[in-house]
Amino acid sequence: FKDHLHHDGSMTVETSIRAAMTRNIKIFKSAYIIFLPPVKLEIVAYNFETAINDFIDVHIALFAMYDNKLMPYTSCENLIIDIEFSSPILTIESADSDHTDKIKNACRVIRLKAIHAGLTSLTVSYRHGNDILKDDVQLLVNEKLIIFNPESNEIVLPVGSSRNVIYQ
Repeated sequence: FKDHLHHDGSMTVETSIRAAMTRNIKIFKSAYIIFLPPVKLEIVAYNFETAINDFIDVHIALFAMYDNKLMPYTSCENLIIDIEFSSPILTIESADSDHTDKIKNACRVIRLKAIHAGLTSLTVSYRHGNDILKDDVQLLVNEKLIIFNPESNEIVLPVGSSRNVIYQ
């Protein structure tokens, strides 16, 4: 391990790992690993609107500074991330969602379930030492749409014709 103390008080740790077969050490793979402190948290994707009993997947990204560029973490499932709502219209269904693939730069997906109609501000934060990294978004939950007309919810039309369907 090599440590580097930076002028801002943060520390970078570097190491190399080499794995070889026990029967033939000439067959091996090497990896160079750098442990960097996070400098930015961002909600990179989410559905801003949903209906009651549906889900919102919030894709979270953490970034570190490397060679004067922001580099996304590839995994952050083990980090303790705080989630706050301004109004309790959503609940946390899963803090590590396996239902959705992560989008580019996201290291974690949190699945929320809508339980009440309304508007809330979602704040996601992560504490690293004395720094608090956070991002927030507005989320809207509506009542589900119900077909008002036709009441039977069945429509059979000939080719080339149209019919109005009324939702409430």
